[in-house]
Amino acid sequence: MLKKSYTKSILSKFPNKTRTTTIVESFNSSIFSQSVNNKTDLAAVAFIDIYKFSLKVIDFNPIEVRDYLKEYYSTVFPIIGQYSGQIERITGDGIIIIFSKIFGDYKTDIEATDASFECSKEIIEKLYGTEFEAKSAISVGKLFFCKTGIENLYEECSCVGYPLTMAYRIESIAEKNQIIMPATLPLAKRILNNQPANWTNDTFSASLKGIKSHSFLRLQY
Repeated sequence: MLKKSYTKSILSKFPNKTRTTTIVESFNSSIFSQSVNNKTDLAAVAFIDIYKFSLKVIDFNPIEVRDYLKEYYSTVFPIIGQYSGQIERITGDGIIIIFSKIFGDYKTDIEATDASFECSKEIIEKLYGTEFEAKSAISVGKLFFCKTGIENLYEECSCVGYPLTMAYRIESIAEKNQIIMPATLPLAKRILNNQPANWTNDTFSASLKGIKSHSFLRLQY
């Protein structure tokens, strides 16, 4: 999970101070330690990133890349906060977000996993037609929340589990303005029963390294 000081440095540019204060507080490592450290719970993992980010910034200098990402974050982070997502990691344009009732924002697993889709959907719709058009991969399963590293040397609040691997692998096959997830998820079935407006869907098969599921639901905006 993000360190509080680093999150503040990113969010200082945001216009909505009330919302971003809430986000900063949710990433506080002491709160994480007290509430979820060394616990296991069901969670949805959403991996959101910019479509063809590397090509878009290939001619940028480092300062231009930083400013480009700040503008992207300023749109995406408030939406993540709106759906009570916990940012596990940021790697440039790639953002790993965890949704789970373990953090206390949702009462049921269904509410938490549905939020992963609604958050991804809103981000893609918000960025549609801009230079930041995005894609998302979603997986669901048990995660173990813990501190990784060595005490008093280097530690970070994080989580481990198969859903993280799944999200990383699925992200590699997502295209512009798409959300992809295993077709066997109860979440996928709920989405198909309540098709969102202006989105199309299909199922397809793919072989991905380290992934047990080979059938995926693809939603296109």
